[in-house]
Parts: sequence; structure tokens; C-alpha cells
Amino acid sequence: MPLTDAKSRTLERTLGRDAIHDQWDREYRSPHSAAFFNDVLDRVDRFLPRDPGVPILDAGCGSGQNTIHLARRGHAVHAVDFAEPVLEAARRNVAEAGFSDRVRFGREDLLGLSFPDGTFQAVLCWGVLMHIADVEAALSELARVVEPGGVLILSEINLGSLQRRAFAGLTRLFRRPRAPETRAPAGMECWFETPAGPLLRRHTDMGWLIPAVESRGFLLRQRLPGQFTELYLKLGSPTARAWVHRLNRFWFRVVRDPRLAFGNVLVFEKATGSGA
Repeated sequence: MPLTDAKSRTLERTLGRDAIHDQWDREYRSPHSAAFFNDVLDRVDRFLPRDPGVPILDAGCGSGQNTIHLARRGHAVHAVDFAEPVLEAARRNVAEAGFSDRVRFGREDLLGLSFPDGTFQAVLCWGVLMHIADVEAALSELARVVEPGGVLILSEINLGSLQRRAFAGLTRLFRRPRAPETRAPAGMECWFETPAGPLLRRHTDMGWLIPAVESRGFLLRQRLPGQFTELYLKLGSPTARAWVHRLNRFWFRVVRDPRLAFGNVLVFEKATGSGA
């Protein structure tokens, strides 16, 4: 399915520019964040195919950071994004990390993937659906390319997080202006300006997302907390940021409750015989 509506075309332009990916790398690719995401991917790795020749689809690979994490664990990766400049940056990063021999790149649109049904034993889509206007179509495409018995791993912002509840309460208390949000079936959606242009961000209703994936022939195998909070993005003190990162790792390793965490990581298994 081509990108046809105005919102999707706007997102395509914004996400196709280096500026937004450079911003995300600055915000989320610190050594502390890398250590946290290593913990998460170690937990997720148990669901991934053990054959190093079986490729994992990194759907919406961006600058290739998760691609590198997967390749470092010995996996072959098929990394795709729809913006050629972004893919070029991912190629450079993967080459600098020394994993070019394990990674194949391709330009793909998540609203219309070119792969046949059931191509991949595992599909990873990390922090991508939250920026896609037609999330139903993207979910259908991701579900379609997973083979029966394979896994679909999604990482999204959790609408029910404590951070969101606290920020919403403080905003009302101090009557601070907020970017306008819209309640959609998939969650609370907000359009805001970035250095690359307008961008959609969705805080996803897990009570919508889990049944939406299951209705496409999957079973939820595990729901993990992602980062408990992204408060470190608001703090200037390196010491304070380090304590927030410690909290995130503590919550993931010890508390393990995804319901109040800002991020959620969902592992789904496609039912054998499913034609979704």
C-alpha cells in the first residue's frame, strides 16, 4: 500500500531527514541508555531464532543501533527503512561496528512491505509504530511477514505509565500549556514540531495494542517493561541523569512490572497454521 494520505506524506518527509535521527541518537544513545537496552535485548534474545543464518527483520531500523545489537549477538539481520539517507547512516554505523557481513539493508515502506507472507521467523519493530498514522495497516503488514511459529517484537510508549500520569497531573496543577492531544483507538496522539518537521507521537493503549496483534493470529508470550521513565531527558545534571538510568535498570531487573513503565516491550508468537 503506497503512502497516500497527507499525514503519512508529512511523516515520510520528517522521518526521512537526518535531523530527527541525529536528535534521537543524541538523546537515547548514551552509554547509560546502551547498557539498559542491552539488558532488554538480552531478555528478548531468548525468543529469537538460534540459527545464525536465519535473518531477523529490523523493521524501521533508523540509524541501525538495534541492528548492531542483534548482529553483535550473532544474528543475521535484514534492516529496512523507507528513507535512503537514513539507510546510508545505518550502513555506516554497522560498518564501523564491524558487522556488515551479518546485515542486509533494504528500502521498505511498513505500510506495504515487499516480502512474501511468512518470510521471517522474527520481526523487531522498535519505537516505530508510535510515529505511524495508519498503525492498523502497519500492524497488518508486520503480522503478515512473520511465519507461523515466529515472533513479532514491538517496543512502544505505554499510555498507562506513571510518568504520563504524573506529568499530566503536574501540568493541570500548574496550568502549563500542553501540545494538543487526540484520543484515538490506539492511544493518545500528539503532533509536534521537530528540527526535521512535524512528527506524530502516540502513547499507546496496551489494552488496544495487545488485542489488535492477537486478532491477527498471535499470542502474547511476554510483556516486559522498557524504560521506567525518560525523565533524564529533562535533567541537566549528569549525576541526576545517571540516577534515573539506575532506576530504569532497577525497574527492569528487579521490579519487572510493565504496567507503570514508560516503555513496554511486547513479544508475540504467531499461531501455527495462522494465515494472518
